Amino acid sequence: MTTTISSQVLIVVGIAFGVACVPLPTTPLVVPSPPTITVLARGIASSAAIVADDQRVFVGETKLGARPGHSVSGVLSVPSRGGQSQLRAETQRPGLITGLAVASDGTLFVSWRAAPDLAMSVIAAYDAGNETILVRATAAPPDAVSLRSPAGIAIAKSGDLLVADIVGLQVLRITSAGRVERVAGTGSCPPGPLSTPVPGAALATALCGPELLASDDQGNIYVARRGARWIAKIDPGGALSLLTATNDVSGLATDALGALLVSDAARGEIVRFQGGHSSVVVTGIDRPTSLAVGPDGAIFVLADRTGELLRIVLL
Repeated sequence: MTTTISSQVLIVVGIAFGVACVPLPTTPLVVPSPPTITVLARGIASSAAIVADDQRVFVGETKLGARPGHSVSGVLSVPSRGGQSQLRAETQRPGLITGLAVASDGTLFVSWRAAPDLAMSVIAAYDAGNETILVRATAAPPDAVSLRSPAGIAIAKSGDLLVADIVGLQVLRITSAGRVERVAGTGSCPPGPLSTPVPGAALATALCGPELLASDDQGNIYVARRGARWIAKIDPGGALSLLTATNDVSGLATDALGALLVSDAARGEIVRFQGGHSSVVVTGIDRPTSLAVGPDGAIFVLADRTGELLRIVLL
């Protein structure tokens, strides 16, 4: 919603017995209304992933252990319009939660990265309190089509699960039959500083550190490295292109209108990409680190420095 301020220019015309004011219509001055921001939860420990359905926001909370490799993670369930948060006990597991996705039937998918033993990393599904391990990481050769270290996850238009493999340097698809297929990446990265992907065939393009993932209803897939200045778009035909770089990518999400929303940690902004154009829609967030969009268009973001989970409604 926007606020329109009527504006007219008055032309003063001198006549014999006084002054006449003749209004000249001009273009209305349009001032965007500020978004509505609500704090849903405070004091959230380190989190690399959030996702939302029509009632809840799921937050992957990691409590760091006293020694490396002793972190424990679990999923917080937060009412999307405010209320008491609850820890889903069945989701507690050693390691770091690196990705969350939720299906239309309420099934929650969680990816874990275990350290220092990456072979303990898994992707699991949770339904009615039950855990099902979908795939386990392996120490396969770099060019193999297998999961090595799961990061961000998303649900494709087909219903398959998409996974960004940050060590395997690939984007993978896990089908309903349990097959693991490569969607993008060659399994290798050029030596030297992490490079920007080269537009072209997604399966022939090197992806250095793919970590963040999102998909839309048109079958497009978006992938980025956390902290990078590039976002890769993979269309349904398998072609990879690049979106305009931002400063410090920290989260990706898509809305029901097909727009891509990107959080920028360094600038404290949320940027909207649609139709070849980009615009800043939210500013002033204290280092946003994770991003999600609900079915009603509400934006959910975690402010890292304050540990606050925010609900943002664009008016």
